[in-house]
Amino acid sequence: MKKTRQKTTIFLTIILCFIGSFLPSFAGAPPSTKNLSSLNVHKTAEWEGEWISVSAQMDAIEKRGLFKKAAAISKVYTANEIREYFSANVHTDIQRVKIEKGIFTFLSAEGTTVIGKARYTYEGFLEKMLGGREVQWHQFKLAEGYSKYPILICSEPYGVFGQWTLLSQFGSFASIKSGNIDAYWQSMMFPADLPAEQIVDLIDTAEFIESALSLLPPRK
Repeated sequence: MKKTRQKTTIFLTIILCFIGSFLPSFAGAPPSTKNLSSLNVHKTAEWEGEWISVSAQMDAIEKRGLFKKAAAISKVYTANEIREYFSANVHTDIQRVKIEKGIFTFLSAEGTTVIGKARYTYEGFLEKMLGGREVQWHQFKLAEGYSKYPILICSEPYGVFGQWTLLSQFGSFASIKSGNIDAYWQSMMFPADLPAEQIVDLIDTAEFIESALSLLPPRK
């Protein structure tokens, strides 16, 4: 039964993974965030804690042989080509984030370096059908601090480990409702203390691999 629930979770989220490949960067140094924790905060209770992205698990994914499995399914891309494609775009993803009382702290994948810190205000939510169920997508708007991500959209937590999906640089919040894939999708976020091997266990499915392959440019 546990495996069935895990597979169901992955099926609901496979179209959301490994994307964010073409996110634009934002110029300018972030303003001071020294006193952010003393400011008014908003509805981040469901996501509070420290989270790590699937995109931070590239070594574990390669060790498991998922790129080779992807090549076998693809039949047109080699394992190296698939690995290089996703590795080249990892730098655009939010690899690790700590959320506490409206403050988002963006960290290196290892959690040892603070990349930026910002306060976000809650802007409401929309609902969209996904995998046969209605999912809430909650929007947070930058109030002050690290300015690379002026808009963040967090799905409601789902799945056996409470994982959720984080989107950034969204062109239009309404496009969530319409199902417009012009948005810049991000990756599944898992509890940061979850071992990489366990995260890879959850994505080691044919459905997930096929979804990842769909993101590669067509080969003529």
